[in-house]
Amino acid sequence: MSAALAPTRVLLTLSLLAQTGVFAAFCLFERPGLGIGHGYYLAIGLAAVASGPLGGALAGVLSTGLFVGGVYVNVAIPTAEALSVSTTIRCVMYVSAGVLLGWYSRRNRELTTDLTRALDELRVLAARDVHTGLGNTRAFEDAITRRLAGGRPFALLLASVGNDEDVAELARELSTRLPRHLPADANVTRVGHDTFAVLLECAEREQAGLVAAQLERALTAQGTPVTMGWATTPADGDSPLALYRAAEERLYVRRMVLTERPVPAAASGLSVVP
Repeated sequence: MSAALAPTRVLLTLSLLAQTGVFAAFCLFERPGLGIGHGYYLAIGLAAVASGPLGGALAGVLSTGLFVGGVYVNVAIPTAEALSVSTTIRCVMYVSAGVLLGWYSRRNRELTTDLTRALDELRVLAARDVHTGLGNTRAFEDAITRRLAGGRPFALLLASVGNDEDVAELARELSTRLPRHLPADANVTRVGHDTFAVLLECAEREQAGLVAAQLERALTAQGTPVTMGWATTPADGDSPLALYRAAEERLYVRRMVLTERPVPAAASGLSVVP
């Protein structure tokens, strides 16, 4: 049974049970002025909530028919009541109540659906960088938290386009080119004005360094010069802050190696491609 149909079927079943119960009570216990027939409004309301205006109207017609049938069955009620003006008024009231309740219920469902869709869209937008379309810092925090909770080793790579005058344009280029060099299950997010974070499965620190160097070389060759830093779990930490700091430190050292070269690359302990 579909999850969406389950509540509808339950309400329709309750409506039929209510119709049956009111009819039985009317036949057995109704007396002039007692008003057991008003119980049909409950059944009409349940049907209207379940199936909308048409269902409510049909439930109103059914209730009127049961009321008339109950008049003929219950010997305490004059049969003249079956075809009286009051019965016509009762039918109009039953049907009107069903239509109004059904319309209100359907409209409420539509508004709820629209609101839920709008909230979902807002959640997506709240986790997306408006300039690149990638996930933002919030998306990064959610992704790294999930990976840490999963317990599998992974690497955090930081890619920076530096302080170039065209950093905005380079960032847009990097947001397009970087995912093309990564596996499908990698998470790519923008975590700063000129910095992107990559989360991907990786068991060893040396392997992460090699991947970072390969990405750095490939992207630079395509006209998007970047500097990469990296960190892995559990070698560099088991918290988002520890991993980010470790990757940021390697990014800073790598940037110094490429720009100022105060020490040889081997002395830094990094596996990089100049």
